Amino acid sequence: MANTRSFWEIVQDIDPEYYERAWRFREYVLADGAMPSKYKELVALAISCDKLYTQGMLRHASRALVAGASRREIFEVIALLYATSGGAVFANAVEILGSILCEVTDDHH
Repeated sequence: MANTRSFWEIVQDIDPEYYERAWRFREYVLADGAMPSKYKELVALAISCDKLYTQGMLRHASRALVAGASRREIFEVIALLYATSGGAVFANAVEILGSILCEVTDDHH
């Protein structure tokens, strides 16, 4: 049977104290600081794409949108991967994030 839970949910079940500490640290490093959270989420998105981590791609793309990124900015992060990580990483990210990238919005330019 395939697991449908995120790794965070599994960690929370195994060790709630570790989960709380790790989650707080994650939220701390992704919060606005010298670098706005929007850019931190875009960097995390690029890393998730490069590592072929599907849940991370979806999570960080969504969080980047909430933090004010446009779909075009998300696409440009993915396009940069073509140059730095190759066509397979680019294609994988486009396929996984296609529904996020293609939602009808005012930021399609």
